[in-house]
Amino acid sequence: TDLRVIPADRFRPIRGSDFHGYIIGKDIEFPFALVRRKGAKKYRWDGKKMVDAGDVEWRSAVALTGKQKIEGSRLYYETKDAFWVDDRSAGRVDPAKKMPGWGKNGEKWIDVNITKQVLVAYEGTKAVYATLVSSGEAGLGDPETSKSTKRGIFRIHTKYVSMTMDSDIVGEEFELRDVPYVQYFENGFALHGSYWHDVFGQPKSHGCVNLAPEDARRLFFWTEPQVPYGWHGFARSLTGTVVFIHP
Repeated sequence: TDLRVIPADRFRPIRGSDFHGYIIGKDIEFPFALVRRKGAKKYRWDGKKMVDAGDVEWRSAVALTGKQKIEGSRLYYETKDAFWVDDRSAGRVDPAKKMPGWGKNGEKWIDVNITKQVLVAYEGTKAVYATLVSSGEAGLGDPETSKSTKRGIFRIHTKYVSMTMDSDIVGEEFELRDVPYVQYFENGFALHGSYWHDVFGQPKSHGCVNLAPEDARRLFFWTEPQVPYGWHGFARSLTGTVVFIHP
């Protein structure tokens, strides 16, 4: 994009992920689980133990009955088609148990669960969209000393349609051009699209909340502040959409 010419044999093409999340109330209803691991299995309860009943589609949304069962050290959720999925492979998605004040006031807000790697978008008290994310690869570590995502309550303050992200820290150097749909909520932490990997549902980033490109686009045009038509970005908003990130 800066008109340089570089030998093609120094690069490999990246297609990017075609994954996107689910519209709650249209694509899926509560309660449900998002399958976040490849090779996830579904099980049948034979009265004594869980028996392998085949594969369950990676990143699918599985409708649940609400019943759950613990066998050994694993928690299982019952699906509406009479199978079971375990919580290591699928993250159960439920509406907020205690609605925060900004939700009661009718604001849009985003809930990010680090443990489940799930993002849920709300319009007031109504959950409208759910998807898988990749937060910092250090999980619940200290964001000041490790590659983990900062937890807390924030507001989106700056948005860019695209931008370059880079690092010159020794051993961690990188340069990513045209990172799409970037939404900063705290210092260097942002929600943004990631075209360079396709493992959404597992921690992967340096600390930001990575989204599949289509999810990043949908959220970018849904959140506040709105970027005016024809503009490349908007900075320093004090009333942007709330981002609540928690374990």
